[in-house]
Amino acid sequence: MKRNHFYRAALLIITIFYFTSSYAKKASGFIVENSDTLYGKIKYTQFNILTAGIVINGINTESLHYEVWFKENNGKRFKKYTPNDIDAFGFTDKDYYYYFKSFAIKTNSVVKKERIKKRFLQLYFHVADIDLYKDLLRIDNHYFNSSNSSYKIYEQTYTYPELYLFSGKNGLTKIEESKKIGSIKEILQYYKIEDEFLIQISKDCNLKNIRIILEEYKLWLNRLKIRSTNI
Repeated sequence: MKRNHFYRAALLIITIFYFTSSYAKKASGFIVENSDTLYGKIKYTQFNILTAGIVINGINTESLHYEVWFKENNGKRFKKYTPNDIDAFGFTDKDYYYYFKSFAIKTNSVVKKERIKKRFLQLYFHVADIDLYKDLLRIDNHYFNSSNSSYKIYEQTYTYPELYLFSGKNGLTKIEESKKIGSIKEILQYYKIEDEFLIQISKDCNLKNIRIILEEYKLWLNRLKIRSTNI
């Protein structure tokens, strides 16, 4: 019986190694370390180890929020970097540009050392001097029932996106209702978006629609530029 478990575990490890290697990709990219930009290759994958699934359109970005493998031009081997090691990194896959920046994120952990945790946040949208960043967290699925045979092992957890606004003047703010910021208008006012645009936003607009609002803001700015050039 123990031998069967050993063979199954060995087979699982070999399978994971095979798919991870088979779907590993390399792209020209860069890292920013101590304000210096280093160019080389970044390694990433389309394979999700937890679900054993393949990302068809795009790449699996989950691991890139806490580590990246980079090899400098003329370097011999890839090296792992965490958000504590570098400031940012970026690369292009199939004409899509991926950019990640290291931030110190405040958490609600009861452990004092874990209340500030560094993560790579992915640039999700940019307009004017405002950046919208995205984090991808894996959290426990409280509805998971291990006694239910229809559940898959990877359903014990699921990924959950968290969004942040950032600017050089106002810093980083998590997009969530809080005592400091209660509505989407208030958070956009904090980031100095024009009142002429903000009056168009519905009072019932959800914070989850932040990207849609920023896309509309970008169109609004473009229309202002066109009007100014026609005067």
